[in-house]
Amino acid sequence: MSKNRLHLLTLMVMVTATIFLLGCGGNSGEQKRQRREAEDMVYAAYLDKNYPRIIELVDSFKPLGSFSEGKACYWLGYAYDRMMQKRMAELYWKTGIAAVENSTDDEDVNVYAGITNRLTGLLSTWSEYEAALKVAIPATERLKSLGRDTTSEYANMLIYIGCCQSHFGWSEEETSKTLEKAFKSHLDHIRRYPHAISYRDAIVGATNISYNYLEIADYEKAKLWLDRLDQLIDAYEKQADARPDYTERQRARYTVYLAKALEGLGRKDEAAEAYRQFRKTKYFKTAEGKLLASDYLWLAGRWQEAADNFGSMDEVMKEYGTNSSLEIIQKLFLRKYEINKRAGRIDTARAVSMAIAERLDSAITLSRNAEAREEAAVHQKELEMTAENERYVRQRHITRLVGMAATILFLIIYIIVRHRMGARLKKAHDELKTAYDQLEETTSAKERMESELRIARDIQMSMVPSVFPSVEGLDMYASMTPAKEVGGDLYNFVEKGDKLYFCIGDVSGKGVPASLFMTLATRGFLTLKTTRWVCLSPCSSACTI
Repeated sequence: MSKNRLHLLTLMVMVTATIFLLGCGGNSGEQKRQRREAEDMVYAAYLDKNYPRIIELVDSFKPLGSFSEGKACYWLGYAYDRMMQKRMAELYWKTGIAAVENSTDDEDVNVYAGITNRLTGLLSTWSEYEAALKVAIPATERLKSLGRDTTSEYANMLIYIGCCQSHFGWSEEETSKTLEKAFKSHLDHIRRYPHAISYRDAIVGATNISYNYLEIADYEKAKLWLDRLDQLIDAYEKQADARPDYTERQRARYTVYLAKALEGLGRKDEAAEAYRQFRKTKYFKTAEGKLLASDYLWLAGRWQEAADNFGSMDEVMKEYGTNSSLEIIQKLFLRKYEINKRAGRIDTARAVSMAIAERLDSAITLSRNAEAREEAAVHQKELEMTAENERYVRQRHITRLVGMAATILFLIIYIIVRHRMGARLKKAHDELKTAYDQLEETTSAKERMESELRIARDIQMSMVPSVFPSVEGLDMYASMTPAKEVGGDLYNFVEKGDKLYFCIGDVSGKGVPASLFMTLATRGFLTLKTTRWVCLSPCSSACTI
């Protein structure tokens, strides 16, 4: 296999692996953009209090992967909770908890904290305190083990735990310890993030604690927590991003709660003054505010005012789209009947009783139908979730099979390429070894030849004189430097009496042949040194006798 073909095969393998990974993981940047858009749309519906729209959006976005299982269940549970469909909300939130409770991913942990907080509040609102504790206690322990015990969700669940403990009649010391720990957590969160939203979370927590103590008629504790609530509202109002409408509403709620607590403590004048301050607020002028004031008026025995305030009940029901359910009859109609009866408004009480009688049959029928529809919807959702889980499992199996196939293909290609590369490498190694052996042999021969030529050079240089005669009036010196290791240049001299004979020559050519001829010429000149010489030319190597 050629080098280019090998590179092409490697590139094909890399492209295949990349396509596989993209197919499994998707384009993370595009997914993030789609998730942001989906969350923005759902949040807009949340601000508009359009709960059916939230359900519609989540149901459409979830199959596209824009919402994780946990986050989808969070929003669906929230929407059904606000629509007073408790069982559906509980079903989705429990499903969401199961989806994320074993994950340590940051987003999943945040979803887990949000869902457990919402579900605990739902169960507490419906007085299911034992069920609320079964959710809140393990949730707070898990959040603490993950280092998430500094969040507002963690603090609120501690508050729910403390409130549930108080309804179960647990020791005041243990209940107070739990609530103090929760409040300290809120304060720590404010110190870390001194923004309006942190104060709002703490205000909600303090309000829930105060309302809980008012409900169990522990007015002294309620007054203590209302003082803390007052301080939080003052601090919130000073924040740059505080909302004036929120401040006014919470101040009004605090004032009417304070009136009830003071009334319960026997401080009637102070309670009446607090109620007068509440009547000056904008919130009192709303139908919801008038109904909230009835708690204080009931405790104070101010039945006429309470009856007047309950005149806004129909307006509240219309505003929130509340049907004449059994819960509404119990919480509103019966209370309105009792207040008007105590106020001596017999005609109004009779009219309310007739309204109850008229609504009771339809309320029972509506409750049964609603329960049947809710059960059918729950069953349908369970079927859909089961089918969706099966599709998800199948998809995971297919993805795993594709991954295994791609891995096996990659290994086969890798083995083939590795085998061919090994064969080519062995061949190259053998060729290199042969070339090395030849080079080693050639180098040895060359070194041997060079050594012999050096010896020849030394012999040749020893044949020419290096010591010259000292003759008065004559300076003589000669040297020979061959172009190669040996050459054909020559010189020599002979003294005979008072005469000096010498020869100088240059044999044509270079190297060994010239040096051999130069040797013969030099030896001939020296052999004839005892013979009478007649030199024909002083500059020639040819001399005659």
